[in-house]
Amino acid sequence: MFKIIAVVCFLNIQADTNLCFYNAEIGKELNSLENCNRLIDQIVARVDQPFKDKNVAAMFSCEVTPTTES
Repeated sequence: MFKIIAVVCFLNIQADTNLCFYNAEIGKELNSLENCNRLIDQIVARVDQPFKDKNVAAMFSCEVTPTTES
């Protein structure tokens, strides 16, 4: 399983100061890397312009979730 992890930064909160949040999880687990990347593409398409308008930067990545043996 995979999950999306994001780094979100609010740029220039004060002069030369960014406020960043690391390891922000998007709450849905996905069953394949392909589906994870597809969802990232959809998220980026939706938030790209609003983030630019608000001076926000983000980076998204897919991470393997740990599995538990039963």
